[in-house]
Amino acid sequence: MARYCNGVSTYLKMSDNATLSLPDGSWALGGWLKSDSLSGSARQFVIGHAALGATPSCNIYIQEPGGDLVVRIVSNDATSKMSTNNGVVTAGAWHHLLVLCSGDTLQVYLDGSAIGSSYNAAWDGINPGGSFHLGRKNSAGHYLEGRMAAWAKWDSVLSSEQITALANGVQPPEVGTRPAWYLPLLAGLDEEIAALAVINTNTTIAEHPPRIVQTSNII
Repeated sequence: MARYCNGVSTYLKMSDNATLSLPDGSWALGGWLKSDSLSGSARQFVIGHAALGATPSCNIYIQEPGGDLVVRIVSNDATSKMSTNNGVVTAGAWHHLLVLCSGDTLQVYLDGSAIGSSYNAAWDGINPGGSFHLGRKNSAGHYLEGRMAAWAKWDSVLSSEQITALANGVQPPEVGTRPAWYLPLLAGLDEEIAALAVINTNTTIAEHPPRIVQTSNII
């Protein structure tokens, strides 16, 4: 199950709250995403918190048509723009994305593997204020066409074992470090049912997107 974004008008928004800020020091932000189509020429925003490039701001988007993943984070004293430039996001496939800050180093993980890093001794806390958008940029436009599930933020670094567990489908409240916030992004059963295919000749079950389970630890 996952939350559907139609690429035109649907998205999620969290109102301004202290828990949305990224602290000075260590933090992690991530979740599951799937883009249904990357055939255009625009940007599909996964996260939009303040205008792109503003000080401070946090923005993550997929560049069409190649599927390049771009992470652009600006603190009061430092800027980081990391672009994979090699089409790591595949249309129609689920990916687990995690951005992790440990001291002065930012790291980006996709499906449990590190795909980029950036170091700057001037990193400090990031508190853009305003609403936090999932599936859209800070203002109308550049919507995600696809699905999102199990997004969370931690105010601490995560271990390699926790990063692997998240990429394997373990839910954020269950990896041993309590999230500052957690959005299961539950929706109807259409995604789960449509993704499950059984071939009767050899009882093979096709790949299934990660299941999102309601727990008592939702923030």
